[in-house]
Amino acid sequence: MSSNDDPIDDDGEAAVEDGPAYEVGYGRPPKATRFQEGQSGNPTGRRQGSKKLATLARKALNETVVVNMAGRKRKMTKLVAALTQQANKAAAGDAKATRLMIDIQTEAEARDAGKPGAQDPAAGVQRHAVIMAALTARLKASGNGDGSDD
Repeated sequence: MSSNDDPIDDDGEAAVEDGPAYEVGYGRPPKATRFQEGQSGNPTGRRQGSKKLATLARKALNETVVVNMAGRKRKMTKLVAALTQQANKAAAGDAKATRLMIDIQTEAEARDAGKPGAQDPAAGVQRHAVIMAALTARLKASGNGDGSDD
């Protein structure tokens, strides 16, 4: 094999033949297959994929259901029905439901705190602390402070 037939030069790099200065390789596609200037890489736009979890949850919780309350049928969203059930459990003395409802109320007040005309958030925290202390004392007095239904 002569030195002219050797595809690799003395530097260890591939010898470039006379011709275009552009070398095709990784990250360097042939010029003929590149996107044309002014043409988008995805002209039809994004495919309809799966929705975000928050969107799916909002859609599911806003569905209307018929609920039997006090012998009467009422239409309400699933979210309202779930909150009503938790509030009823809390009123019956379920400690976990009470904690959940207070957490939901605190979160709602915290979100509303930034809106104009909102109440003082410190007053809400103090009010919840008093409610929790009273409920804790009541549950301890009844002997059911662990939140179990036994």
